[in-house]
Amino acid sequence: MSITQDVAYSLRLMRKAPLFTAAVVLTIGLAIAATATIFSVVNAQMLRPLPFKDPDRLLLVFERNDKLNAPLYNVSVLNFLDWRAQTQSFDLAAVNPNNNYILTGTGEPEQLTGNRISPELPRVLGVHLIAGRPFTPEEEKPGAAPVAIIGEAFRQSHFGKDANVLGRTINLDGTPTTIVGVAPDTWNLLSPGDIYTPLIIDPAKEMRLSHAIFVVGRLKSGVSVQQARAEMNTISDRMKQQYPELRDWGVNPISLLDGLISPELKTKLLVLLAAVSFVLLIACANIANLLLARTATRQHEMAVRTALGASKGRLMRQLLIESVTLSCSGGLVGLLVTWWSVRAMSHWLPPNTLPIPTVEVDSHVLLFALGTTVLTGLIFGIVPALRTAKVKVDEVLKTGGRGGSGGIRTRMRNTLVAIELALATMLLIGAGLFIQTLVNLQSVKLGFEPHGLITFQVSLPPGKYPPKTKAPLFLHEMIESLAALPGVRGASVSSGIPFGAGAFYSHPMMATENSILPPDAKIPVDWRIVSPSS
Repeated sequence: MSITQDVAYSLRLMRKAPLFTAAVVLTIGLAIAATATIFSVVNAQMLRPLPFKDPDRLLLVFERNDKLNAPLYNVSVLNFLDWRAQTQSFDLAAVNPNNNYILTGTGEPEQLTGNRISPELPRVLGVHLIAGRPFTPEEEKPGAAPVAIIGEAFRQSHFGKDANVLGRTINLDGTPTTIVGVAPDTWNLLSPGDIYTPLIIDPAKEMRLSHAIFVVGRLKSGVSVQQARAEMNTISDRMKQQYPELRDWGVNPISLLDGLISPELKTKLLVLLAAVSFVLLIACANIANLLLARTATRQHEMAVRTALGASKGRLMRQLLIESVTLSCSGGLVGLLVTWWSVRAMSHWLPPNTLPIPTVEVDSHVLLFALGTTVLTGLIFGIVPALRTAKVKVDEVLKTGGRGGSGGIRTRMRNTLVAIELALATMLLIGAGLFIQTLVNLQSVKLGFEPHGLITFQVSLPPGKYPPKTKAPLFLHEMIESLAALPGVRGASVSSGIPFGAGAFYSHPMMATENSILPPDAKIPVDWRIVSPSS
């Protein structure tokens, strides 16, 4: 009998026992769906190649400070300029992330997020613009004409997908700005944004210790990561001799993927994948028990086949094909549930929950689901198949199928139940620890009372609201208006909220003792401005 005939026979058995078939198919389908759904997230974050040219040649270059226990620290503009001028291993580009822009002239004023980038970024990433051109080196110099590159999603939402926006002028922060290009959405993996403007660099106004940007580097042809790290360390040591304030600072290049996906997130995803794998194994043990019980009722059938010349290997193949057929049916159900789950997850997850937001059922997920389905069928089918191989034909035929191998069957079933119990206990312990962690997080003292607090962000165009004159008046009037609203107990403003970003300010400090800095040096300090009612 061929494999095709075995599959056809398996399908007939499934039709003859619809309740049994439905129970097995739904059980294995849901277990495979859970496993494949979590794998789709792991695949998107850790396995799928990043959408850049030769992504394994891309690195993020950070500063590091071992005294502060800060292995990954943003870079100062002046250090970036020195790196770019001295390195022979990299092509470097800088990004100043999380900038706010006020768009006016298109209806109601709109606050946009964006990034200031150096002109080399498109070439370093190896991702061409959808339309237009990148910034030129002259456009990162002070006094250059204002230009911008808009994101693909911004063009579609504000101008239409097919609109020709090149050369159009938009008003950003009160300044007419010419659109020179359209960036693909893949740029958002580095830092989300709607607008990209040139990173204007005026070395005379920059500070060596103002860590405000991050740097992307592409290894030049023939240069290894180890060679690039060695060269950057040499450059860093040379800069420490030249600039004493850098004595505690070093350089730390890491792969782009490691920079985007934190070790903590990788660990959490792998733990979650292991947890759903345990669920799948529990399902396999459950189904193996069901199949073992069904096999006991088919002992006479197997004994007759054996008496007619079927080998034990032939009978084991038949039972394994039956289990794989059941598993494949469950796999189809699981794949449908996975597709729905991934779409629902992508829709309902809050923005920026995952570093790489695009999670989809691609070829890798399909292959994983297929392999898991077949392996699952073999796992829960092997026990009944082995049980059949131990059937004594003469005893079964004499007793009409009620053979004397109940002890073996009982031991097998008890073993499966023990495996289920062990896996379920591990899952229960893990779930209990996770719940305890959530409870502990709920009771952590934050230093303020979050109940009833509502926050929002206000950005004032500096041209219309100068920071030292009109802006304070506007904020004062806004506080009074909010405090007068029914149900509002108080209102205040701050340059940054708890657990949110503050602002870097240049604060002149006078050294009272010997210092490596000149007395009039400006030190960047992260501090917050708050109103008296805060």
